[in-house]
Amino acid sequence: MPDRSEKLNHLFPNEITTERPFTAPQSPRANPAVPRYPTRADPAAHARGLIRELQTAAGDVTRLTADRQAALLDDCAGVFVDVKFIPN
Repeated sequence: MPDRSEKLNHLFPNEITTERPFTAPQSPRANPAVPRYPTRADPAAHARGLIRELQTAAGDVTRLTADRQAALLDDCAGVFVDVKFIPN
């Protein structure tokens, strides 16, 4: 049987890769002294404020649902809650 490796060399490529030593990406743990986010003076107070805001939104949902039912708009349900994040 004739040697087909010459004709089919595109199916068996050789020497197409190169070796490089592995370098890990910089880890955020590399410099733990620098916080990646602003610290809060009272995180518990901040959490309580967020919970109050969510409870206010939940009350608005109840009112909105009642308004929709009064207007015979039962096919509309749900609400959107926008959350704004401030980087760093």
